[in-house]
Amino acid sequence: MVSAERYTADYSYLAPSNYAENYARSISQRSTYPAEKDVIRKKIQYAPDIREVEKPTATTVMSQASLLRTILLMVIAGALIIGIVWMGAKATEIQYSINQIKNSNSLVEDEIAMLEIKIESANSIESVEDYATSHLRMRYPRNNQCIYLNDNTDVKMNLVEEIKLRAYK
Repeated sequence: MVSAERYTADYSYLAPSNYAENYARSISQRSTYPAEKDVIRKKIQYAPDIREVEKPTATTVMSQASLLRTILLMVIAGALIIGIVWMGAKATEIQYSINQIKNSNSLVEDEIAMLEIKIESANSIESVEDYATSHLRMRYPRNNQCIYLNDNTDVKMNLVEEIKLRAYK
């Protein structure tokens, strides 16, 4: 029976925070020598508490170089973020001006199309005839003002000279 208690005491799992104290108690209960019990009690009293070693310290001191490096990285990251925001604002502004230019360009293209239509209509025979009769006071020639050409007659003079002679008579 004693061996069964010893087995469970030596090999049982205990949480790390109480392991040293429980182990010392189990040894002190098994030992029969009084001097040995005193040594174990002294070890328990002077042994550091495992719970205190595992706890991280709340005040971690950073070296000046690492603090400077951290601040420098934060400043660089802030500058990059500000730069990205500024570039986005500039891109939006440029896109707005591009859209305005496109709108004005479409207006000019519409005006060009209208002018081309007016030019085509102005080049029609009816509009040329109307302009000639109303603004230039031109008229159709009368019968006596017409020159008839035929292929049978020999042309002694140049056509231009003949027109000049008839015009100045």
